[in-house]
Amino acid sequence: MSCSNLISKLKLLKLSLLKISLLKLSNVYFVIFFSVLLFLVFNSNIPVVHALIFTNFGLFSIVLMSVSIIGLVLKFEENEYGSKELALIGMLSALSAVSRIPFAAFPNVQPCTFIIIIAGLVFGPMAGFMVGCITPFASNLFLGQGPWTVLQMFSWGCIGGISGYLGKFSKKGLNEYFKPIQYRLMLAIYAAFCGFFYGLIADLWFAFSFFPFEKKFWIAAIIAGLGFNIAHALGNFIFSWFLGSRFIQILMRFKKRMHFEMMHSKSHSCIERT
Repeated sequence: MSCSNLISKLKLLKLSLLKISLLKLSNVYFVIFFSVLLFLVFNSNIPVVHALIFTNFGLFSIVLMSVSIIGLVLKFEENEYGSKELALIGMLSALSAVSRIPFAAFPNVQPCTFIIIIAGLVFGPMAGFMVGCITPFASNLFLGQGPWTVLQMFSWGCIGGISGYLGKFSKKGLNEYFKPIQYRLMLAIYAAFCGFFYGLIADLWFAFSFFPFEKKFWIAAIIAGLGFNIAHALGNFIFSWFLGSRFIQILMRFKKRMHFEMMHSKSHSCIERT
C-alpha cells in the first residue's frame, strides 16, 4: 500500500469519526437544550454557573444550536431519500424561503411557517427539519444574515421536526386525515400554536442574551413580542385554513407516486439480477 493511499484512508477515517461524534453530540444537545435552559433558570444564584454561562448566554446558546443543526443535517444524509424526494424537499425549501421576502413588509406574517409544517406532516421529521433549516438560511441572504439566523434555523427546524412526528399519528393517511372540517380546524389551530412557539423561543433568547436573568425581563420580553406573535399565529391560521388541505393532498399525491416509482425500479432491478 502506497503512502498516499494510506494518508487518504486515514483522512476518510478521521472524517467518519468526526461525523459519528457530531451525530452523538447533536442527539444529546437537541434533547437536553431546553433542559439546560430550565436548569439555568432554577440555579441562577450559583456563582460558577452565572460566571461561565449567564454572562455569555447568547454565544453559549448559539453554539449549542449550531452543533444540533450540523449533527442533524449529517443525520439527514443517512436517510434513504430518492433523487425526486430530495428535489421536492429542495423545491419546498426554496418556496418557503422565497415566500418570506414579499411578506417582509408585514411584521411576522410568515407563510413559510405553514409550508414547513406541511412538509413535516407529509415527508416526516427529518424532511420537515431540513425545510425549516434551509428557509431562514436562504431567505436571509436577501433579508440579512446574523446570529439570529441560527436561532431561526433551530426554531423553524423544531417546528418542522415536531410536525413530522405528529404526522405519523395519522393511521388513515394525511390526505384523508385532514378532509373533515374538524381536522382542518385542528391543523389551523396547530399552525397558530407554532407561531406562538416560535415567538416564545425568540423572545426568551433575546431576554436571556441581553438582559439580567430576572423574571421581570422575561415577562417584559414576552409582552413586547406579543403583538408580533399574534400576527404570526393569525397568519399561520389563515394560510392553514385556506390552503392546508389542498397542499397536503398535492404533496401526498407526489409522495405516493414517488414511492410507487421507487418500488417499481427496485423490483425491476431484482428481476434483471435473477
